[in-house]
Amino acid sequence: MSSKYNLIVEDVDVDSFEYLVEQTNNSSETKTYIKGPFIMMNEKNQNGRIYESSEMDPCVENYIEKYVKTNRALNEMSHPNTADVDLERACDRTLSLTLVDNCWIGKAVCLSTPMGKLQESLIRDGVKIGKSTRCLGQLTENNGINYVKSPRMIATDTVWEPSGQGKNTSCFVNGILENKEFIIDYNNDNEIIYDGFEKSINHLPKKDLEFYLMEQIMGFIKKIQ
Repeated sequence: MSSKYNLIVEDVDVDSFEYLVEQTNNSSETKTYIKGPFIMMNEKNQNGRIYESSEMDPCVENYIEKYVKTNRALNEMSHPNTADVDLERACDRTLSLTLVDNCWIGKAVCLSTPMGKLQESLIRDGVKIGKSTRCLGQLTENNGINYVKSPRMIATDTVWEPSGQGKNTSCFVNGILENKEFIIDYNNDNEIIYDGFEKSINHLPKKDLEFYLMEQIMGFIKKIQ
C-alpha cells in the first residue's frame, strides 16, 4: 500500500435524497435542507471501491466532533482539485451524520452565501442535485477491488452530474493526481515539478482538451517516477 494519500470523491444517487423546505413560524425565514445517504460502507460502489466500516466509522466520528459539532462542516458547489475547503464556494453545511446499518445518513442546510442561494434556487426549481463525498485516503487493491484505508473526511460537495465523463479537467486530475501536500512527500524537487504541471493544465487549449490534458499528465507522471 502506498504511503501517499489520494484525493478521493464518491458519488451518491440523486434519487436517494430528500429536499426539504422548513419554516419555524410564519414570520421566520425559510430554510432549505438536503437529507440522504452521504456515505455507503461495506459494499463495492460504482467506482469499484469499498469503504469498510472499521475504517470509516472512526473517521466520520472524528469529522462529527471536529467539524459538524463546531459548525465548520462546509461543503462546496462542485468538487475542487484540492483537499482545502474554499469558503467562497461554500453552498451548505452538514448539520448531522447518523449511522444507520451500513450507511451514514446526513442532513445539510443551504447557506445564505451566493453559492448557497444558487443551490437553494435550483432545488426550489425542481432540479435534482447530487452529493459527492470528498476525502483523503490510501488505496490498497485486493482481487481487483480498491479498499480505502486511513480515510480522512473533508466534505460532501454538491454536484450536477455524478461521475466525470472524461473530458472534464477536474475529473481527470482528481482521478490521477494526489493533493499537493501529499504528492510532494516533503521533496522539494517534486514540489517544483508539481507547480509546473499545475500551471500547464490551467492554460490548456479548449480544442482537443482531452488529448492535451493526457499529454501533460503522462509527462508529469514520468518526471516524478
